[in-house]
Amino acid sequence: MLVKLNDENMEKTGVYKITNPLNNEFYIGSASQSFAKRFLNHRRLLKFSKNPCSYLQKAYNKNKNVDFIFEILEVCNKEECIKKEQFYLDTLNPKYNLCKIAGSHLGRKLSINQKIKFFESIRTFGDKEIINMFDMYNKGIKVKKISEFLNCKPNNVSCILNKDYKYKYVKEKYNLVVKNKKTYYSGRFLITKPNGEQVIVENLTKYAEENGLEASNLNRCSNGIIKKSKGYKVTKID
Repeated sequence: MLVKLNDENMEKTGVYKITNPLNNEFYIGSASQSFAKRFLNHRRLLKFSKNPCSYLQKAYNKNKNVDFIFEILEVCNKEECIKKEQFYLDTLNPKYNLCKIAGSHLGRKLSINQKIKFFESIRTFGDKEIINMFDMYNKGIKVKKISEFLNCKPNNVSCILNKDYKYKYVKEKYNLVVKNKKTYYSGRFLITKPNGEQVIVENLTKYAEENGLEASNLNRCSNGIIKKSKGYKVTKID
């Protein structure tokens, strides 16, 4: 359960800390409306396992019988909350803060450098792994094989290859692009339509184009990565 250290200044704004008493690891945040509102919001989200602070939520879930402590670090006006929060993030380096960039709901936009710093704090793959990913794929190596090589899920690889915003800074830095993006999936496939009707095709790409479907998604179905695409099931016939 999340408990308050004291009730003093709870209606004011500023910077707060949530501490796990078992290991003294903590999370730092700011309250631009009031500490009371942030406390109640955190307590509700933690209780229902919906807190966006994933590290804090995981620690809470493991120790639900322990009282995590909410305490005020500094009282300040709401315009100074972000600046003060960033000071404590830089000074105390809290383990439970996934992102070390102070944020708010006050409409503040991050600079390019801040966005890059945020990206670096949450990224899963290094530059070399992203480069290998594109290099292998452009050489014709299947997504499943790439995911096995990188020890990750096929969907992670597929998203990075096909969604421009994923690892955007790395792609721009090394000019990484998918060559021959239109892939022709050939072979023999058993397709089960949403109405249950079945058909065997030898060109998955052509079938997708004729029926308004995504060939890559049908191929992912045939490889067992996803179960269905728009209600269509696909089984690869050996």
